[in-house]
Amino acid sequence: MSGRTLRGVTHLIVLCLMLSLAFTVTAQETEERVLTPGISIDSALSADQLTQTFLYSGTEVEVIKLTLISEDGLALGVSVADSAGNFIGQGGDEEGNGFLVVDDIPLGITDTFYITVFPLPVVDVPTEGDFSISLALSGGGGGGGALVAAATEEAVAEAATEEAAEAPVTIVETGGESQVVLNNGIQVSLVWNATADFNLELRDPLGGTLFWNSTTSESGGTFDGVNVNGACETFTANAPSESVSFSPGAVPTGSYEILVFYNQDCEANGAVPFIVDAVVDGTAVPQITGTMLPNQVYAASFEIDDTGAVTPRNGSIVQATLPVPAADAITAAQPIALDTPAAGAVTNDQVFQSFTFDAAAGDVISATLEATSGSLDTYLFLLDSTGAIVTQNDDANDTTRNSQIANQVIGASGSYTLVATRYAQTIGGTEGDFSLTLSGATTEALIAAPADPVITDGLPQGIIEIVLNWNSTADLQLLVRDPAGEAVFDTNPTIASGGQLLLTGNVDCSNDAPLSYINWPTGTRIRPGTYEIDVWFQNDCGDTTPVNASLNVGVRNGGNRTNIITEEFTPLLDEHFIVTFTINADGTITTGPGGIAGGSETIDYTGELAAAPALTPNIPVQGNIADDNRFDVYTFDGTANTTVSVRMDATAGTLDTLLFLLGPTGIELASNDDIVPGENRNSLISEFTLPQTGQYVVLATHYGTIFGGTNGVYTLVLSQ
Repeated sequence: MSGRTLRGVTHLIVLCLMLSLAFTVTAQETEERVLTPGISIDSALSADQLTQTFLYSGTEVEVIKLTLISEDGLALGVSVADSAGNFIGQGGDEEGNGFLVVDDIPLGITDTFYITVFPLPVVDVPTEGDFSISLALSGGGGGGGALVAAATEEAVAEAATEEAAEAPVTIVETGGESQVVLNNGIQVSLVWNATADFNLELRDPLGGTLFWNSTTSESGGTFDGVNVNGACETFTANAPSESVSFSPGAVPTGSYEILVFYNQDCEANGAVPFIVDAVVDGTAVPQITGTMLPNQVYAASFEIDDTGAVTPRNGSIVQATLPVPAADAITAAQPIALDTPAAGAVTNDQVFQSFTFDAAAGDVISATLEATSGSLDTYLFLLDSTGAIVTQNDDANDTTRNSQIANQVIGASGSYTLVATRYAQTIGGTEGDFSLTLSGATTEALIAAPADPVITDGLPQGIIEIVLNWNSTADLQLLVRDPAGEAVFDTNPTIASGGQLLLTGNVDCSNDAPLSYINWPTGTRIRPGTYEIDVWFQNDCGDTTPVNASLNVGVRNGGNRTNIITEEFTPLLDEHFIVTFTINADGTITTGPGGIAGGSETIDYTGELAAAPALTPNIPVQGNIADDNRFDVYTFDGTANTTVSVRMDATAGTLDTLLFLLGPTGIELASNDDIVPGENRNSLISEFTLPQTGQYVVLATHYGTIFGGTNGVYTLVLSQ
């Protein structure tokens, strides 16, 4: 519907309703139709009642915002007129989304205003059903608007009562915490427009949290309703919404954090827009609008001071990034000693504190960050002397918001920095005091026994022993990558964690009896984590004998050698055989699958395709590759002859990225391991022209696909 058409419809409806109201509306009906800032009214449209009119008494300085929500999916229009019939504002849900927000309507005069709601003629959208309407003040002064009633003594008395309710703000001190009395309470609502599972969570300044599974807080808040579209068991696309509220009365002063979770895409919606409205004591906080992909979280916050004034803070999608540049965190760091707790605080004005310590290669450290007051949800980073993130942690386990880095093996001697911050860092809203404790190892994995001179096959003994032999004079390169991402191989024979290449096989085709051997010597403190073994058939050296190779991995503990991997394989020239093993912090060992590294054909992704998130051009997504999640699947709709690029960047951990692009028929069209081989580990499929129109698949994984061992966080972006 055009703006001209909408204006014509609204003028006609306003004039008709004003004439009918003058003769038919009773005092009781008027009271039921009166809008009060921050209070929602439920109503309905039907064949017998095609419009509904509501009243508001406002002043010349007020600017109002109207929010209409229809769970029945009505396409609603709304108009605002003064008592003389002058039209001053309008809006319409012309897409039929089931929700409508009309903001920044200046009243201009002190008067009684008529707010008329009516259905728009949108194809395949109902014109009868339920809806709710609420009004908020989005600017200007005003006392929140007195109730409108008929010209009776009862109405006058009620209006006087409402004016009396506009008493000065009252400060209440409770248990050392400051509270402020709000005559209209707090309301926060989330609305989205798809069959997706979204969740709203509000955290208050005392550490209380409100969401579908925590419906009340000690500070008086309430989660209103149910987990809409929860787990995709039953769902609606007609303006699903969730809300939390604090009733009129005393509420805590301080920072309130708003979190929006996109938990699950129920019907391949992909990117979904959402709206968050917050109203504090009848005054609207600036509206939050955004678009998210599955598994993303949006964070924002607002502060209430001891006068009841509200300060909003900008929000965005949560990323696990440092709150400041690494160099700034290192410069600001203060010393921390072992086993001596350091106290500090995280607030909206001070989102981190950093602490420095020196450590030697092979040291094993742990760090625990605990909140001691307020609402603080801790987050902890460990940086090396260059500012690179060694590791990070949000929650130590599923039962706490405190953070812990446990049993971290130091890879190189130098200065290290702990950055104590909060979940969502600069955009978060939790605040409070903390205690940070740095300690030595709590467990030691695989402590070496005294070394024997040699092992039985004549090779020097190690706590980890990796032996590769084969039946020809070809050159097979043996490479082992440790949990820090460092690789030991023929051109890098020793690494900081202790790995060393002792026998080099047939490098440069110069050995008639090739044998490769890498070990970590006895006496080495072993780094827990995942080790990746890569055998590359890089040169046949003129020997055409089919290669039969044998790989054996053993671990010694207490002098006894345990074989953890024995693999035999027949690689072809230029193929890679990859396998992993993981040493856990308690000393136990697990092994991963092994095999010849191939392309996308090694990844069985079809079972995840139906629930795969859809990529939106130029909107980055974040994921995590781990031993239990070796690849992620994404989709996008492409048009023939369109040029696209896909980039995958590792942002934490040891991740060596790998990308595949598959066409609508499932055929692999493009792939990339390293943007610049030998210089970085990030991946880019650049300026690829799509051959046909349809749904394309992007596979984000690590080098070695299902056999690889490098893990970590990444960002992925599609550009057109």
